[in-house]
Amino acid sequence: MTHDNISSMIKDFIYLLYNNIKNNSKLLNYLDCLIITGSYASYIKNIKNIEPSWKAIPDINFYLFAELAEEEMIIVQNLYIETISFTLEQFLKKHIQINLLIDIHPFSIPPQKAIFEDKLNLQLTTRIINIKDPKRYPSYSWYGWLNNNIVLFEKKKNYLSKLEKYKVLKRDSIWIRDMYLALLSYGNILHMLQFYTSNYEHIFDETYRYTKEIVKDGISLSLTNNEYEQGKLFKIISGWQKNELSNFYNKEYGQEASNIVLLLENIDTDYFKYRKNLQKKFIIDFLQKAIILKNIVFEKGLQNRIKEIN
Repeated sequence: MTHDNISSMIKDFIYLLYNNIKNNSKLLNYLDCLIITGSYASYIKNIKNIEPSWKAIPDINFYLFAELAEEEMIIVQNLYIETISFTLEQFLKKHIQINLLIDIHPFSIPPQKAIFEDKLNLQLTTRIINIKDPKRYPSYSWYGWLNNNIVLFEKKKNYLSKLEKYKVLKRDSIWIRDMYLALLSYGNILHMLQFYTSNYEHIFDETYRYTKEIVKDGISLSLTNNEYEQGKLFKIISGWQKNELSNFYNKEYGQEASNIVLLLENIDTDYFKYRKNLQKKFIIDFLQKAIILKNIVFEKGLQNRIKEIN
């Protein structure tokens, strides 16, 4: 499957999902705004020629904004899930080689469908953001959503501008708590993977996923409060080139951490090559490396930030 084919299929899927949302009057009645954000938004806007990782699992960040009572969220989520299912059913009539994965981390081990090398495995990271309870979402999420997005729909012009007050990056005890819980969650999942499944491919997929999450949080935790609150995290992430991430980790966390990140970079470059003919030794080693990296980030990153805030 060529790069152009992949790009075209992703655009077709987004366009179809967007139109099905617009044509679902029950769902649309609840919604205030719909955006694409993350690396795919950067790709569409051609910021520094950034592209999503085509050789691994392309990830589309698709967010809906609404103002709802919490119990209403269940109704709206159901309408949205039905729309996603209908969209996929339509899409598969034209593109039989797509395999849609819904990303729900870090809440639990996702009941993820199998990943297939001969299909486009498209991961949809999507949420309904309830602005009635904005503090539910950390400031770095608001910062990312509002700093880099493509607005597909808004009921009122310049809707997102009224949310700017939530994107002020702030490190406090709540931020520390969120980071602590995230690392704890990733570690728990990695420890339980072998109980959850004996399928080596599934263990590989999930270890890859959560190691990437640890790496991202490790970048954030390496920054001083001033660097973080000035938005340096997002400037760093938006400009990665091959091997820069492992070099960054070598400087901030040491050689052992750098070697693990380099392995992750190599996997990201040729995902299905690593995924073929998986052996027990590699799986155990990969899991151990993920845990080691989590502990390094915890000890050298999180602990330093706790000291700085206190």
